[in-house]
Formats: sequence, structure tokens, C-alpha cells
Amino acid sequence: MASYLITGSSGFVGLHLCAQLQASNNKIATLSRKRDSPHGGKQHWHIDLLAQTLPIELLTGVDVVVHLAGLAHQPATHGNNPQPYFDLNRDATLKLAKAASEANVKKFLFVSSVKAAQYDRAHEPNDETISALPDDAYGLSKRQAEQALLQLPAKDMEIVIVRPSLIYGAGVKGNLHNMLRGVGAGWFPIISGGGVRSMVSLHDLCAALVALSTADGVANEIFIVTDGERYTIERIATAMRAAYAKRGNGLRLRVQDLRRVAALNNAVKRRLGVALPINTVIAKLCDSEWYSSAHLRQALDWRPRQTLEDQLPAMVRNLSVSRE
Repeated sequence: MASYLITGSSGFVGLHLCAQLQASNNKIATLSRKRDSPHGGKQHWHIDLLAQTLPIELLTGVDVVVHLAGLAHQPATHGNNPQPYFDLNRDATLKLAKAASEANVKKFLFVSSVKAAQYDRAHEPNDETISALPDDAYGLSKRQAEQALLQLPAKDMEIVIVRPSLIYGAGVKGNLHNMLRGVGAGWFPIISGGGVRSMVSLHDLCAALVALSTADGVANEIFIVTDGERYTIERIATAMRAAYAKRGNGLRLRVQDLRRVAALNNAVKRRLGVALPINTVIAKLCDSEWYSSAHLRQALDWRPRQTLEDQLPAMVRNLSVSRE
């Protein structure tokens, strides 16, 4: 049994990770900007990592820090002001890691993103050797945080960096959530084609984090996490319709047509202030983002157990409950 501090514990991944750790009788302390612990845990810290001084007690007796807290990819909200990404994803991360090292924490897991490296290989899966820098503030802030962590003065604390691909599961937000709503409402078209995309289930990602938290020989390593499947927007939409038991609305679009509709809808939003459902954010699901988690599989006795098709019934049920 180990002692964990989970930051971002009230988020999509944090909630599930804490549940997995509690099921194995680990000792858990949680940290978030929410005042109350969503897990009913006795030790919950309501702290703004960037603005507040970290109390000594926060890390006393902690074996492993899993750092999930950060600013998510929100180009519509922070597109014109990149600084919040660097403040929260880079500076707050380094501040916490330095404090953890001083407190003799054994291992620091930083949950980064595949966006920390620019997607570089169109016809084969990208891996941890890709060095191209990202072209947006979110990805660059994650990359700079990774680099800063790996350059910390050598002490006894191990640094492990995890880059999840797009995460799916009940309660997911963002592009998958919007697409799932569109398929359920009947307006999302049947799409043909699309690039290859990697994803990973919430359960499998958390299982990988737990395994890495106890594994030997993973210090100063970067690990991409995927479920090993090759998804396209056509496969995703078909699986969503099957989960809803829907045949489709008869509207068929090629990927290039979907992108044109999305660009037009974005122009309408800018001019008239009217948000239309198919936009360039959803259209990004057509792009190729194909990754390999071979390095993780070689380092650990870990194998993904779920696919998107397995999880979609639960995702549909969760979406239906959230509307009630």
C-alpha cells in the first residue's frame, strides 16, 4: 500500500483514478480548486497551485504524486492569451515537483499530452522519439513542463511523464461529447474517409498510471498511452450510431466536405454570433493523430482492455442521465 497525492482530483481522469487507487486500499490525499473532496476522503487540499504557498503538510509522507491538474486545451477561451497555459501547465507543475523533491517524494508522475510533440509522421504511428515542437500554446506549455521536470537536479525522486492520446469514457467532454450528442440528436452526418486517430479508455489510462506509479526502471521516461486501435471519424460515427441503435439521417459527407461545412459554420459564428453544431473543432476528429504505445507495453506488464465500442453504451447512458 502506497501513499498518493492526486492533483486535479475532481476532473474527468482524477475521479476515476482515485476510485481505482481506493479500491486497492491505497492511502490517498487529493488536491483541487474545489473546496470539497468529490471522493469523501479525509485529506483534501483546496489549493491554487500557482497563487498559494504550498504547505509543508501537503507532501509529508507522500510516496507518489500524480499531477493531473492543469489547463485543458481550450482554443476558443484562451486562443488570444497563451500565458495561462504556461502559468498553470508549466510553472505550477515545476513548483509542485520541486516541493515534492524537497519532501522526499519517491515518484512524480506528470500527465502531459500527445500534443506536447507536433504530429510528424502521416503514414506510421508517432512515438516518443518525435521531437518536433508543437505549434500552439497548450502543447508547448506541456512540452516545456516536461523538459523542466527532466532537468531537475538529480535526487531520489523519479520523474515519469505520461502522454495520453484522446481519452474516451462515460462523462467525457470536448469533441467526442459534442459528436455523441450530434449523433444522438440525429443531425450528425454519415462520414466517409478520414485520417487514423489513436484514443484510450479512461479505465485503461488510469490502470497505466497505477502500474507506472509502482514500476521500477521507468524514471526519466516518457510514455504514450493508447488502446492500440486505429480509429477514423467514419468508425467513430458508425459506432456511436450503433450505441444509439440509429441508422443515420441519410446525409452523407466526405471528410473534405465536412471540413468545408465546418469552416462555413465558424464564419457564421464570427459574423452573426450564432454557434452551429458542426464546427472546425469537431472537424479535427477527421485529422490523423496516430500514436504508438509500444514503449509502454515493453516497459510494463500492461495491456489495454477496452475499445471505444466497448465504452459507448456507458457513454450514451451517462449523456442521457446528464440531460435529465
